Amino acid sequence: MQVSKQQSTYLSQAQKYKVILRLKISKGHLDKIIKMVESDESCFMVIHQTRAVRLALKKVDQILLEEYLMYCLGNMVKREELQQEVHKTIKLFNKD
Repeated sequence: MQVSKQQSTYLSQAQKYKVILRLKISKGHLDKIIKMVESDESCFMVIHQTRAVRLALKKVDQILLEEYLMYCLGNMVKREELQQEVHKTIKLFNKD
């Protein structure tokens, strides 16, 4: 699926801060996970950390999706455009 580079995220400063913070936390967790695997930590503890990363990234998706639905789709006037965007969004989330 090709994503248009013209579309903005329309994030408020508060939402942008939340997204960046969660991404930085996820990055820190990933660095920790790499060190855990390198030092032969227990699989249980590694899985615990990978789940934390997944949950943080899921929250990022939720914030971005909410903003997308509120601002991007709210500004579409033509029904066809709206249907295309809804289909594109559903397709994106069905990739999991």
